[in-house]
This record gives sequence, C-alpha cells and structure tokens, in this order.
Amino acid sequence: MDIQPQKAAFAERLRLAMQSRPEPLRGATALARLLNDGHAAGMPISPQTAHKWLSGRTVPKSDTFGSLACLLGVDVLWLRYGLSGDGVLARFSPRAAERVRKVDRLNPVDQCLVEVLVSRLVDADPGEDESQRA
Repeated sequence: MDIQPQKAAFAERLRLAMQSRPEPLRGATALARLLNDGHAAGMPISPQTAHKWLSGRTVPKSDTFGSLACLLGVDVLWLRYGLSGDGVLARFSPRAAERVRKVDRLNPVDQCLVEVLVSRLVDADPGEDESQRA
C-alpha cells in the first residue's frame, strides 16, 4: 500500500476544511494555534508539525483526528479517510450504528468531547495505570 497518496489526500482535505470555515485559517501557525487552544489531550502541536500535515509529509496521531475534525467543523471520517457519512453506517453492526446515531444527535461541543474521549480511551496503553494518564 502506497502511503504517500493517502498523506497528500489528507493534506488536501485539511486545507479545504481550513478554507471552508466562516473565518478561514491561513497557514500552519493558525492551525496549530486553533488546535492548541481547543485540544484536550495536552501535548501542544507546533507550527512545524501542522506544516508537515499541510504539506502531506505526515498525518496527525489518531487521538488528534477527533479534535481536529471537531474544531474545523468537519466529519472525522471525511477528514481522516475521505469517506462521507452516507452509507458508512451500513458497515457497522446494528448496535454500533445506533451508537453513532446517538452521538450524531448531540450538540457539536458534546460530539467533540465524545470523539476526544473515545480517541484517548482507544489509544491508552492497557498497562498504564490511571495516575500515568494526565
């Protein structure tokens, strides 16, 4: 699997999401500032990291995608994979699809909180105790 086209496609979607905001974001510094102001996970994102995303050299860590999509006002599946929400639920079990529908009915702030929480739980190291998760 060639990863470069996927990174380039992500970078294009990221630039489109930045431009489509009511107040468009211009450049890596503005993107890093937005993410650092609204990201609950703690580790700040440098403008250099944001520039690597925008240039298609790297993609965010998985726990950052939910926050990034939320803050840009786009669907996380679209941002990460280029998938639209239409027809995607057919791939899930009925129970999982119902969970997605419930989250979709939440207000945007609560949706963002759920996405961040799920990302943090999924990415947590099972050997790590609660005191190590800051």
